[in-house]
Amino acid sequence: MRSLLIALALLLTAPAALAQSQLREITVENVCNQPIRVLLRPAVAPQDWRSYAWYTIQPGAAPTTLTYQGWRISHLPDHSFFYYGEGTVNRMVWEGNEHFANWQGVRYGLRRANLTMQNGRLNLRLSCS
Repeated sequence: MRSLLIALALLLTAPAALAQSQLREITVENVCNQPIRVLLRPAVAPQDWRSYAWYTIQPGAAPTTLTYQGWRISHLPDHSFFYYGEGTVNRMVWEGNEHFANWQGVRYGLRRANLTMQNGRLNLRLSCS
């Protein structure tokens, strides 16, 4: 009986462990001529999106790995990744209307990202054009 319970527990936790192993770190790259601050909404587990804000990304820097409470922000590659961004100088905005996040009492319309793989990480590249 005990063996059966252990086997059942392993079967139930295997999908969660598999999903965790598929998480990829996120980097953000700013190819604009001004700093950009971003709100990110990655999928951290199947059908489970979390919001992280505000990160300022300097122009021209190498892709930046972002952290939250000491952990690198990661995402499930088979899920949509959403973000909101704004220029800190002229208020250029990257927003959308198919996914939303509330942050400190403000509702943000998020844009679906086109992520690319770079050095084993998923990269969000923000440009002014």
